[in-house]
Amino acid sequence: MSEASIQYSKVLRWVLDECEIPWIPPATLRNTRVNWLLRRSGDESQTAEMGQHAVKTLQDRYERPSQHLAATEITNFWNANDPIKRQNLKNSLIASQCDATPEATPDKPLSVAEPDCVIPSGCLWCRHLRDVDSFDYVWSLVSFRYLKSLESADVVSKEKFPSDLVIDRVTEKVRWFQDSSEERASWVEEAQSRIEEGDFHPNWAGLIEFLEDL
Repeated sequence: MSEASIQYSKVLRWVLDECEIPWIPPATLRNTRVNWLLRRSGDESQTAEMGQHAVKTLQDRYERPSQHLAATEITNFWNANDPIKRQNLKNSLIASQCDATPEATPDKPLSVAEPDCVIPSGCLWCRHLRDVDSFDYVWSLVSFRYLKSLESADVVSKEKFPSDLVIDRVTEKVRWFQDSSEERASWVEEAQSRIEEGDFHPNWAGLIEFLEDL
């Protein structure tokens, strides 16, 4: 690089810093381009050739984890290996999906209801529960958690009441949605706003209204 180019680069970086604009060096752009090509083609050999380096160099110095690619591969894996096929899925009690064959998970607390396709709490510890990637499901979960908070509000106990365990379980699911992507985080935010406004999911609105009037 010539002296003039070096000086130009320094001046450009100074101007960008003054304007609070991030400096993106050519190496970063090259890395981004190589990873874009890799995601689009799925072919390491072709990408390495277009980047003019060896496959090992691509793997060691350029390739970065892709959340989008990982999510796609996980989805494809479970679609191929899930014992419950999509055509056998039905709507569960909590706006998720299942195959209507209740079976408890090993970590189900003794005090929580057994999965029986009758008591909603049992669904949360059922092997056949399949969460749904949608706002409606998140709204249902947050509404159901509010319902359980009403049930446990008048219970005084040193040990956790079953409703408390259900609340913890739902909170884990809601936290996953919140932390997994910006879109899902917006679902959680909107669902929580609706709860604060008294706008509950239809699955639980009647029960919540009944308990609040007691």
